[in-house]
Amino acid sequence: MVRSSEQMLEDARALLARKGRLTSALLDVAPDTASARNYIARFGSLGRLYELIGYEPSRRQRLTLERGVGRSRRGK
Repeated sequence: MVRSSEQMLEDARALLARKGRLTSALLDVAPDTASARNYIARFGSLGRLYELIGYEPSRRQRLTLERGVGRSRRGK
């Protein structure tokens, strides 16, 4: 099923509201969201997804994102 970018953002917001946090693992196992890989492909990184939905990642998540985990590898 192909979802629009806005629908994907709404799905991520709903998951965040249910779980209180957002991670690639949660995205991957939630039946009503696209996989983390699909979010990265669509938005460029999980960090960008988090920005778009207003999620403030934990310190640990921020460090992971700064190391480049959760980014698109296009063009490399």
